Amino acid sequence: MITAVRSLAALSSRRPWATVALWAVLAVGLTASSTLWGRDYTDDVSVPGSDSAVANDLLAGSSEGAGSSLLIASPEALTDPDAAATLQGALDDVAAALGTEVTNPLPDPAVSVATGRLSQDSLAVNVQLAVDVAAVTPEQEEAALEALAPLTDAGWDAAYGGELARTLDQQPQHRSEIIGIAAAVIVLTIGLGSLAAMAVPVVAGLVAVVSGLGLLALLSHATSIPEIAPTLATMIGLGVGIDYALFQVTRLRQALATGSTVQQAVAITAASAGTAAAFAGATVAISICALAISGVTFIGWLGYASAIIVAVVVASALTFTPAFLTLLGRRLKPSARTASNAGAGTARLAVTVTRRPWLLGGAALVVLGLLAAPATSLQLGTTGPGDRPLDTQARTAYDLRAAHFGEGTNAALAVVVQLDSPATGADDPRLAELSAALQASGAASATPLTPRTDDPTLATAQVTPVEDQNAASTAQLVDDLRAIAAPDGASLHVGGATATRLDLADQVTERLPWLMVTVVAASTLLLVIAFRSIVIPIKAAFMNLISVAASYGVVVAVFQWGWGASLLGLDGPVAIDSFVPMILFTVLFGLSTDYEVFLVSSMRETWSTTHNARAAIIDGMRNSGPVITTAAIIMISVFLSFVMQEDPTIKIFGLGLAASILIDATIIRMLLVPAIMSVLGDRAWYLPAWLDRMLPHVDLHGGDEAPAPEPVVPAGARS
Repeated sequence: MITAVRSLAALSSRRPWATVALWAVLAVGLTASSTLWGRDYTDDVSVPGSDSAVANDLLAGSSEGAGSSLLIASPEALTDPDAAATLQGALDDVAAALGTEVTNPLPDPAVSVATGRLSQDSLAVNVQLAVDVAAVTPEQEEAALEALAPLTDAGWDAAYGGELARTLDQQPQHRSEIIGIAAAVIVLTIGLGSLAAMAVPVVAGLVAVVSGLGLLALLSHATSIPEIAPTLATMIGLGVGIDYALFQVTRLRQALATGSTVQQAVAITAASAGTAAAFAGATVAISICALAISGVTFIGWLGYASAIIVAVVVASALTFTPAFLTLLGRRLKPSARTASNAGAGTARLAVTVTRRPWLLGGAALVVLGLLAAPATSLQLGTTGPGDRPLDTQARTAYDLRAAHFGEGTNAALAVVVQLDSPATGADDPRLAELSAALQASGAASATPLTPRTDDPTLATAQVTPVEDQNAASTAQLVDDLRAIAAPDGASLHVGGATATRLDLADQVTERLPWLMVTVVAASTLLLVIAFRSIVIPIKAAFMNLISVAASYGVVVAVFQWGWGASLLGLDGPVAIDSFVPMILFTVLFGLSTDYEVFLVSSMRETWSTTHNARAAIIDGMRNSGPVITTAAIIMISVFLSFVMQEDPTIKIFGLGLAASILIDATIIRMLLVPAIMSVLGDRAWYLPAWLDRMLPHVDLHGGDEAPAPEPVVPAGARS
């Protein structure tokens, strides 16, 4: 591995301008192509083999759960002539703005009330909009909002719901990324004390992420990539992209400080930090790709998309970064004062921890246990329009529907019956029997089963729960509906968004243990190969699990319990989507393993030459501690910037990732790792001879090919 990494770095270093130009062309070309052909991201959530998947396949092409709607509420009954005229005028304006027909539900109030289009008190209407959201122009969006202005000015409430609301509520693009990058620039400038050194991680991270996002946009035309995938991939890509380049520029500066030429320093960097970055990136990608175990395409592609970005980051680290380092050359050399003081603080901390490992290690475990405690009450649910900010179209429409039509109307279930022969009509005995069962199911309401005109062997109905999608009664209703015995030759299935999310939660709960075992086993094996030890990887897995549990605890306390939720732009607790813990586990385990690789590989650098366990801990903390701290601050800044987005799920990911990095880079890497390593002593590096002969050799610090500079250790640090 080290030979391949050094060869790529050497080639890039010999032709730095050509390498940088090639990456620039790649980034610009992919971005231009994705802009030209557009992006086709879609939230196609389906659970293969589930009852909801069967129902949704049968419902394909029907009008059940139409994508966009318009909710309007009046202070007076809409059947009043003046109110009816005002409503019709507004609907005409909406139709003109969106270029579509809009049917007024008032001409037959009795039918409209029965179908849920007019509220029982005749104060509100729920109008389905047949509009292709993908074809709506910005001018039409503005006109659609202006069409509602006369209503709101007159004291009415009006808002768009569904897919159209999501489009109208979209925030300006890339605001979070800009904030995260700006924070990284400030942290790097202060931490490295050099604008040239700061430029390397920022430029390298941007080039990799922009290229990766362009590639994802093109892939979206060939497969179903979720809309949230590019955002999640950007968070991870910016974090690891800037961090990997930071480790490389720090290693190069260490080499330059010892008198190495630029070419020698680039070679040393490739052999150590470059190899470690490649290994760490592979670990992150493998961990995230384990999401395929979920068996759900939606979740799987959240992992694949992030892994693609990480792969591009690694490619950039092995080619673009060495070339950029070569071009900047000796401008990256640190001042003598900076070089001599580097790592002194973390080295002193390591000395303190190694003197009192049981006390400080135990205290760290107590803190982690307290942080993880809320995770024991984790409840999976579904976020939706009701969790959006109060001033958004989606939230307003959700609240209007709940207030005038009942909470359950926001969690409507689509029931489809498949018959072995065409139905004779709505009064077909088979359908009449099942319609009566639907009415007696305990739902707030259920429409009669009606045969589809295009396929009379299929009949559909809408069942409205009493409570919202996260209520236990709604889940029980789905189970009760599926338990209804269908007549011979017929089968009943329950679909729609609510049923699909419930099936998704069941599958995630079933598959999560398998995913955890797979990720832990794979990362442990990789670390055994990297560190030539069986003790350190087991220790790393244990600490990574604690780190994940602590971050889960933070997420539960903030989002499920509502502690400090208002500070994040939320008006109270929100549900935690069923797929969030699974995705957080893979991402957090991969990122935690990253820090383990960079810190422990630095310790092994000393251990391999001195076989002094305590000195290895102190030297590793001295050489890697400052850069890990800086890298953590950058990652935390990047992840926290995404908390500003309106999507609650993105907020959860942003805070969960930031909390995990904070916990991992402080309590775990700065206290618990040196404490445990100190207690283990020489035993930490134990590897049976028979296993050593079987394992491939991967050198993460360059070995004899790139000798490391002699570490400076505080007086009295060595035993």
